[in-house]
Amino acid sequence: MQHNSQTNQKNTNNLHGSSSAPTISVIMPVFNRELYLDEAIQSILNQTFSNFEFIIINDGSTDNTSKILSHYKTIDSRIIVKNQENSGNYAARNHGMQVASSSYIAVMDSDDIAHSKRLDKQYNFLQSNPDHVAVGSDVQIVDPFGICNQYDKKPELHRDIDESHMRAEQGAIHHPTLMIRTRILKKIGGYVNVRNTADYDLTLKLAEYGKIANLPLPLMKWRRHPDSITSLARHEQIQRAYDFCKNAHIRRGIPFELNAPCIKSIRTNTLSEADQCASWARHAINQGQLKEARIHAINALKREPFKVENWRTLKWSLTG
Repeated sequence: MQHNSQTNQKNTNNLHGSSSAPTISVIMPVFNRELYLDEAIQSILNQTFSNFEFIIINDGSTDNTSKILSHYKTIDSRIIVKNQENSGNYAARNHGMQVASSSYIAVMDSDDIAHSKRLDKQYNFLQSNPDHVAVGSDVQIVDPFGICNQYDKKPELHRDIDESHMRAEQGAIHHPTLMIRTRILKKIGGYVNVRNTADYDLTLKLAEYGKIANLPLPLMKWRRHPDSITSLARHEQIQRAYDFCKNAHIRRGIPFELNAPCIKSIRTNTLSEADQCASWARHAINQGQLKEARIHAINALKREPFKVENWRTLKWSLTG
């Protein structure tokens, strides 16, 4: 495994305060992400805002993650590595929250890529808007190879974000883009420890302490994976979101009138793994990335070998 060592040895430059008092704590859980970890770490170390601590929670990884983290810890003093037994994404985030020593917490995922000005822009926004407790942003969706295939525009204003969330719609905030005031996150108690959807529950609770906004900028490249798209997980996620939404209505004293999610409807409206791989293949073909397109097309065929469209996609990936 080769590592990008562009970061200065023991980088302690700080543009927004003293090195002894970091302004932002970037918290990133990681579990077996050796393929993408370098890019994720470098995207934080290369931020224009430099006064941060980078708390990385190694959630019981069994691949080369520990070796990669040890390497980066030796080249940048802002990196703090904490190891724990595999306990899950949200437990790892809560662990990082307890370690954090700054006024703001920036969420980060170990397979995503942050824009170089992400921390700068979000910090300046929260400094200028004391009535806001958190801020996210638009995202550029990329495939496993990092090929851009979709721009995800988010609502900018608190009213629109919260109204969407109170309809049990989870897409108004992209969680890995959030920067949150630490005192509010700790007051809420962090994340509930469930397998998924705890980030949606968190945004509902954040809105009960202040405003949330999205910056109309693609401050994150969000990497998708085919194995993360299953109808079973999607149903569990939507059902749990319904329950969290109901709890939010109860906390706020608002009548709850939404119908429970329908399994058949969820399955009908959930993109299959094969369809997602085929879609990535077509985007890669359009961008001239034929090698990557062929890999996606073959993965689509493996999942649905009798679908004619998948064979056509493979043909296009071979011919361009």
